[in-house]
Amino acid sequence: MSQDSASVDWALWHDRVAKINQKVDQEYASNDEENLTKRELYCELELLRMDFLEEGPVASLLSTIHRTKDEKEKEQMNNSDAGKNINKIIQEFDDVRNKMNKRAKVRATIITYFRLLLVLIYIILYVPLLYLCLPLRLLHPTLRKYGITNGSLPIDLVQKFYARGILFLAGVGVVYDGIDNVVRPDAGRVALFSHASNLDSFCVAAGPFSFKWIGKKQLFNLPIIGILLRGYGHIAIDRGNLERAKKSLQEASGYVHKFRRGIAIAPEGTRSVTGRLVDFKKGAFHVSKEVGLSMLPINIDGAFDLWPSKAVFSSSGVVRVRFLPEIPVTAEDTYNTLHDKSRRALLKGSALPNSTNPPIFFSSLYFFGVPLAYVVLYVLFKCIFG
Repeated sequence: MSQDSASVDWALWHDRVAKINQKVDQEYASNDEENLTKRELYCELELLRMDFLEEGPVASLLSTIHRTKDEKEKEQMNNSDAGKNINKIIQEFDDVRNKMNKRAKVRATIITYFRLLLVLIYIILYVPLLYLCLPLRLLHPTLRKYGITNGSLPIDLVQKFYARGILFLAGVGVVYDGIDNVVRPDAGRVALFSHASNLDSFCVAAGPFSFKWIGKKQLFNLPIIGILLRGYGHIAIDRGNLERAKKSLQEASGYVHKFRRGIAIAPEGTRSVTGRLVDFKKGAFHVSKEVGLSMLPINIDGAFDLWPSKAVFSSSGVVRVRFLPEIPVTAEDTYNTLHDKSRRALLKGSALPNSTNPPIFFSSLYFFGVPLAYVVLYVLFKCIFG
């Protein structure tokens, strides 16, 4: 390792990080608002970090340290000249990354609480409707025979309307870019979306494509909500039990191939509290490898600014959802290659300039249509059963 590490120009890597750090200091000193330049700088920093971690001797030592179970041996490798250089440069990357964390602006006004109250009323009204619509899923095989595709099936529309009603009440409009990148909307795929806000899933679900969602088991164990999640075909992952997790992945794979469904998962594993794309967990790439179909990176911009993790509810505004070019998955791909491909794609997607496409502000029909749906169901019930 010492001979390999001699081929690494440590001074060059220190200099590269220092140059980005200088640009970051200049940009943040002159402008406190989020802009394209800051997104480009974060992309540049993270791509450079990936290049460093993928350099042969660096990747080799880090892999050896990770596999080694002997703590003394780990300590010796970390205290070697190469280990010290690697840890120092990683710390420099972390220091610059921390400077670029978005500062959450929690703005709770009377209008915010009023909107929240309306959303709670909407959920209370809509949940029974979701239960009433569950049997419609039995019609899907027949409807598929008549050419009704995924996204237009009853269960898909019910969930889409629900998400649009939430966004209407929150006063959130959505710009959908890159729709043409999804060549076959009804084909199976794994969608990987950046996740920094509670708004993310609503913005994606309200859009032109329908997905089944993969989530942590705890959500599926909640009363009322858990039954709905399972009933609507979403998939639970037990992160604490490897065997159960593998079984869930096999279930997801079969589901995607049989019904040509797209499934969605956040590669970060949970919401980013910094507003930036943070380190990925392994789960998403186990799913991608198991399924063996293309990955669809989805970059979500603006949701964190409206509803950061510490805010009670969302502010009104605009979120941008970018569907990036799909990434094919081959038999030669490993978890690491899938990780690197998708991370690079999402980083580059976050640094794209905003399009001129107008935002979609969803109609009040998605809110006021709920009581109308109950009236229609009541009339149908009376007609059938007298």
